[in-house]
Amino acid sequence: MKTREWIVKLLLLVIPILFIGGCKIFENKPTLTKEQQRNVVRWIARGYNINKVHFLRFEKNNFTGSYSLLFRVNNKNNTNIVEVENLKEFDCSTGEIGLDPIEKFLDLEKRPATDKNAAVDISRIKIVYLGGKDGKNKQ
Repeated sequence: MKTREWIVKLLLLVIPILFIGGCKIFENKPTLTKEQQRNVVRWIARGYNINKVHFLRFEKNNFTGSYSLLFRVNNKNNTNIVEVENLKEFDCSTGEIGLDPIEKFLDLEKRPATDKNAAVDISRIKIVYLGGKDGKNKQ
């Protein structure tokens, strides 16, 4: 009888742990489409003459609910991060990003101010997408 009680108690303890672990494994991680990543390149290209953007990581902060996108410009050692509250913000091609800290990006030519709604040609910018897929941008 004692052995059976121990087995039941052990199962009652182990089953919830396995269930929670399984849910964590199959948890959906946020991702960005190539078009959304190209929109971020457009935001950067509105303010800077760039040759390459390498997207490194995209994640959701479950505590704040915000999304963070980490990227590198022109093979520099410095990285930049974009934080947004809503994933749909990446669907918009208009807007601009300032690279910070400013002193780390002085060697990039700042373009004259442009309308944040103006079209930007990114066809000559090499994009390394999340997941390592790279190549010249094909629109």
